[in-house]
Amino acid sequence: GFLGTNEGYGNASLIGFKSAMQAAGLTPVGIQQYSPVATDLTAQVLAMKGADAVDDYGYPNPVAVQLKQFQQNGLNIPSISGGSSFITVQQKLATGAAVAKLYASTACNPTGSTDPAMQTFAQTYQQRFNEIPGQEAAVTFDTFFVLKAAIEQAGSADPAKVNVALSSVNVSSGII
Repeated sequence: GFLGTNEGYGNASLIGFKSAMQAAGLTPVGIQQYSPVATDLTAQVLAMKGADAVDDYGYPNPVAVQLKQFQQNGLNIPSISGGSSFITVQQKLATGAAVAKLYASTACNPTGSTDPAMQTFAQTYQQRFNEIPGQEAAVTFDTFFVLKAAIEQAGSADPAKVNVALSSVNVSSGII
């Protein structure tokens, strides 16, 4: 099944989900979308009964609601989400059995990488902030390399000049 927000993030994810399901010759049990600020997903959760797994492309708070309501409604199936998975777990928005079958589809996994630079980043981040870095931490780290290169290319920190430089800056250093 598919759960996701009823705006850009969920809509874009739904397009990819439908395409992947069709390519695999599969038909989803249900497709349900919800508000990015939803605090009750009972109807959407109940529509997933009979699914083998659910992709939920929502933000951390409603993903946590979905996970808790799966438990409340006896849905003991895997849930796959994006970067929201890390935030949901790290911030303890959902815990225990609610996250036991939560998986993440992410651009990178700093703690699971065999790349030496990524391993160093993950260890340093964990020591400094006392939490495991998710993809957002790595992306944010690399964003500063992009911003630095744009400021250097623009020869200024003036926002208008930096914006122009961002359209042509090429950065190959960083961890991702």
